[in-house]
Amino acid sequence: MIVFSELAKHKIELLNIHITIVWGENDFEEFISNVEKSLAEIEKDPTSFPPISNQNLRICEVNEDTYLVYKHTNTTIEVITMYDYRQNPVLVYNDLTEHFHEN
Repeated sequence: MIVFSELAKHKIELLNIHITIVWGENDFEEFISNVEKSLAEIEKDPTSFPPISNQNLRICEVNEDTYLVYKHTNTTIEVITMYDYRQNPVLVYNDLTEHFHEN
């Protein structure tokens, strides 16, 4: 089962707005298709992507600009966040810190 954290849902909403305004609806649909393909690969083997912390987090490249951060158990894959590699890493870190502080 795949679930999305509130942070991940929020990031997808922001990406929807950004991609649609800058590149158009078709590009957002292509982006979502890439996310779905990435999630299918994660479902096949959640451990095939590199770990990024001691929180059991892993990272998956969705496309050349966007990464998906997730954690997994035997029954669940939780998408924690998504981010653009050009984004300020301090902001990504702050988002993750806040997410884990709330949970």
